[in-house]
Amino acid sequence: AVGEIVLVVIGILIALQINNWNTQKKQTTTELEILKNILENLNSDIQDMELNISIYNTAQKSTTEVFKSLSNPLYNNDSLNFYFGNLKNGALFLETTSAFENLKTIGFEIVKNDSLKKSIMHIYGKQYQFIENLEGGHTEFLQTKLHPLILDNIITNTPTNAKPVNIAELRKNHRFKETLKYNNGWVSLLLEQYSSTIVEVELLIEQIEFELEQRK
Repeated sequence: AVGEIVLVVIGILIALQINNWNTQKKQTTTELEILKNILENLNSDIQDMELNISIYNTAQKSTTEVFKSLSNPLYNNDSLNFYFGNLKNGALFLETTSAFENLKTIGFEIVKNDSLKKSIMHIYGKQYQFIENLEGGHTEFLQTKLHPLILDNIITNTPTNAKPVNIAELRKNHRFKETLKYNNGWVSLLLEQYSSTIVEVELLIEQIEFELEQRK
């Protein structure tokens, strides 16, 4: 009878061990799948940020050239109409967060590498949030400060081609020129944040790729 009890206990322990092993295997499979999806999302995010950098570079160049033309009556540039048309440029970072949201639902503890887990949370919880905050501030600035001045003083021929209603009067418009300066400051901040975020995202991509390679 004792022997039978021992055999039953051993059988139960083996069954529990097999169940635990299966559970761990499923968790590992889920973890690696999430990391692969995050990797895809991050690569997509870099493309989006690089596009926005291009847009903001044009906005910065436009602000600089227009300011020169307003500060110096003798300054001339064949592309001034293009620059006047791109003064109001802005962009929004459309990050892909589906994999990260899935990770939040399942639980961060599923990621076994603590360093990797912290890096993922830093990118989505801090870097991306900072960009969103900056963009929100810049969008409000454009809508409430710059766009009204553009409507009053600029004739838009096409979305990227415009000219002043009266260039002589615009040169005397202190508010318009100061608003351009402030806009340039916003754009510079956004360009810096995009660039630094891309560097950190690329480092996270390397971390994830290394983790996936190690776990093959």
